[in-house]
Amino acid sequence: MSSMHPRQFAEALYRFLRRLPPGPTYAVEVRDPELLTSDFVAALAHGGAVPGLAVHPRLPDLATQAERYFGEAARQSAPADSPLHRGGPLLIRWLLRPDLSYEAARQRYAPFDALRAPDPETRHCIVRLIRTALTEDRTVYMIANNKAEGSSPLTLRALAEALVG
Repeated sequence: MSSMHPRQFAEALYRFLRRLPPGPTYAVEVRDPELLTSDFVAALAHGGAVPGLAVHPRLPDLATQAERYFGEAARQSAPADSPLHRGGPLLIRWLLRPDLSYEAARQRYAPFDALRAPDPETRHCIVRLIRTALTEDRTVYMIANNKAEGSSPLTLRALAEALVG
């Protein structure tokens, strides 16, 4: 957990982002839900960065994160040159099921050669977010951990099949 107050964190993040060299797209993922405030979203937008969405037990569900980062309130408060308005990429990391710890998932899913716990709800949400991003001509970065469903290659294959199906 962060020792900074959420507003202090957002202000420090903004200052950090503004000092980075222009050119690449920068993404920021936090895992402390108390930091996911409108100030944090504004720091990303005004700092020229994009959010990294993550499926992780410490974070709100993906739909909640997406609304916070890409919803109407976020878009209205973002400057015109923000990645929110110029088609910045979508970055999603599917790390863990919301109900498992890293170690519990490792023990349950090893040797990571099968989808041992398919999560159709999360998969559907990811597919919906990716489809929306693609219709907006945005680049998509999708990362899946073995601890998401039991096998990252098979999780990514299932997502790809759902996208084209």
